[in-house]
Amino acid sequence: MLERGNFKSNKKFLEPFLDELRKSRVLEIGCGNGSMTGYLKSLGVDIIGIDMNEEYINNAKKRFGGESFRLMRGEALEFEDNRFDVVLSFDLLEHIPDVIEHLGEVKRVLREEGKYFLQTPNRYTSIPFSIYKDRSFTKWKEYHLSLQTKRSLGKKFKKVDFDVEFVKVDIYTEYFRNKLPKILKWIDPQKLGVVTNLYVIAEKED
Repeated sequence: MLERGNFKSNKKFLEPFLDELRKSRVLEIGCGNGSMTGYLKSLGVDIIGIDMNEEYINNAKKRFGGESFRLMRGEALEFEDNRFDVVLSFDLLEHIPDVIEHLGEVKRVLREEGKYFLQTPNRYTSIPFSIYKDRSFTKWKEYHLSLQTKRSLGKKFKKVDFDVEFVKVDIYTEYFRNKLPKILKWIDPQKLGVVTNLYVIAEKED
C-alpha cells in the first residue's frame, strides 16, 4: 500500500532519535488522521496528537484509540508550561497564519532543552509546483499561508530563542515521484541540489 504524504520520509527523519523519543513526553501538532502519532505510540512512545480538524481527530481515535488524540489549535495549546520534552509537526507550519505565535506556544510547553522536530515545504519549490498543479498563480495562497525558506525559518526560530539545525532527509519516495509531472517523474531533485522540504531540529535555549 502506498503511504500518502511525506510519512515515509518523516519516519526516516525521526529514525535516529527513536531511543530518545521513547524516553520523552511527546506532542504532535497537526496529527491529521493520526498516522505518525499512532506509529510512535506502537513503538512505546508516550505521545499525544492534536489537530484542529474534528473529522481528522475522530478518524485518528477510530484507528488508534481515543486516549492519544485531542481537538486543539496549534497556536493556542491547552497544556501547562514545560509539559513536553519533544514537539513534532509535519506539513503544518505552512498552514499557520502567525508562525511566531505558534513557535512561542511550542517554546512555552517545552521543557528546558526541549526539542521541536518539524518538516515544512520549501517556499522556493512549493510555489512553482502549486502553480503547475492548480493551474493558477494565486490559489496556493488559500492553503499555504506561511511558506518558508531556510533563511526565513531560521530567523523566526532565532527570534523566539531556539537553536536550529537543518537536516537532510531523502524525500524521493514513490508518493513524491507520483506527484511530479510526467516529464519529471524519474528525475531525483535531490541529485540536482534542489531542496523541496525543510527538516528542522530546533532546541529551546536556556
